[in-house]
Formats: sequence, C-alpha cells, structure tokens
Amino acid sequence: MYKVFINDRSVFLTDIDGLEVFTGDYLCYSCDAKEELKFLYEEIVSEETGDSAVIILNENVKELIKDFESLFVRIDAAGGVVHNDKKEMLFIHRLGKWDLPKGKLEVGENITECAVREVQEECGITDLKIIMEAGITRHTYVLEGVPILKYTYWYAMECSQEDELIPQQEEGITEVKWIPKDGIAEVIKDTYPSIKDLLS
Repeated sequence: MYKVFINDRSVFLTDIDGLEVFTGDYLCYSCDAKEELKFLYEEIVSEETGDSAVIILNENVKELIKDFESLFVRIDAAGGVVHNDKKEMLFIHRLGKWDLPKGKLEVGENITECAVREVQEECGITDLKIIMEAGITRHTYVLEGVPILKYTYWYAMECSQEDELIPQQEEGITEVKWIPKDGIAEVIKDTYPSIKDLLS
C-alpha cells in the first residue's frame, strides 16, 4: 500500500482489497483516469481544514501510483532516527516544530551517505553508525509554483558522541536536543504527521 502526506493529511493509494485494513474516519474515492487523479489532488490541497484520511482506489495500483507520481517533480532525501548511549532520541527544532534531522540527496551521493551527512551537518555530530533502515515517508508541497513529491529514506542510527550539539542555523534550525524516552510523547505533539507516523 502506498501512503503519502498531502497538507499533513494521510492519503492512501490502494485497491479494493486494501480497504480491509482501514478503521476509523476516512474518505474513499475511486479514480480511473489521470485527469481525475489530478482533480482529486487539487481538491485535497484546497481542503486545508480536512483531517480525515483519504483513500484512492484503483484495481491497478501500480498504474495509479505511476499516474500520481507523474503529477510531481520528485526529490529524494534521507535522515536519521538517532539514539545515544542513554537511549535518548535526537530531535531538531525548525520552523516552529520539532523534527528529525534530514535533507536532500546531493549529486553523486548514495542515500545512506546522504542520511549520515545530513544528520552530521544539521546537528554538529560526527560519531554516527547506521543500524538499519527505519522506513520511508512521502509528502507533497509546492516550491515556487512547482508541485514536489519528497521521498525521505530514514535510518536508525547510534551516536556515542557526548560533545555539545550545534544546530545548523543557516538551515533554520534553532535547537538540537537529546530527548529522553519519557519525553518523546510530549515532543511529538508538536511535530509533523509524517514524523509521528514514522515513530509509531
């Protein structure tokens, strides 16, 4: 099943069999043509106050995903879900919200190199070790009038460094902080739905 966040709203692309896993409040649409899909996307974007999940159905899920992604310019990014020796989790504060360190893939770089580099640059740390893949999130936004679909590849990482954390201020990061396990629930009240989804 394909999940993407549009205006912080969960949107699922699936077939009729995929409906079996859903509970709770959601809106469901059948979409059989690319033009219908474009119209539906624009409707979701315009409904800024909507918070119900949206399910888009098509018996050919691969074609549905292909048509959806063709509406955007794709950007790949990577980041880290980082823990230290005290089992605290690393968070950054940017644009008024708590977030996890991440950033865009650069030319000539592979996705794991990107993940490590971005965590290092945004948080001022160096002693990082990738443990495993942690998931993929997708979200859309508009940049200078161009619709963007960002894929972010996440990696679980460990860090033994105890030096002072240094926020990358030129990227709008105002704070970098290790959050103890019993404080994470409070922090993620003020983060993005995609990050909540990843950490769940």
